[in-house]
Amino acid sequence: MPALGAAVTSDQRRRRQGWLDWAGTLSRAGLAVVWIWAGLAKLTDPNGAVLSVRAYRLLPEVLVRPVAWG
Repeated sequence: MPALGAAVTSDQRRRRQGWLDWAGTLSRAGLAVVWIWAGLAKLTDPNGAVLSVRAYRLLPEVLVRPVAWG
């Protein structure tokens, strides 16, 4: 029985690295879908985007529309 903290074999390292590569790719793809979805929502309803930015009450009114459209 190997001792606690025994060295990790190169095969185990390769498998772990392969899994991490796939997890990173899936995470990036998921974020891309979220950003595309949000962008399409803003393009199809620009007035809704303006209302959303205005609801935060962080910007002066003159900047609300440009920030929402941006």
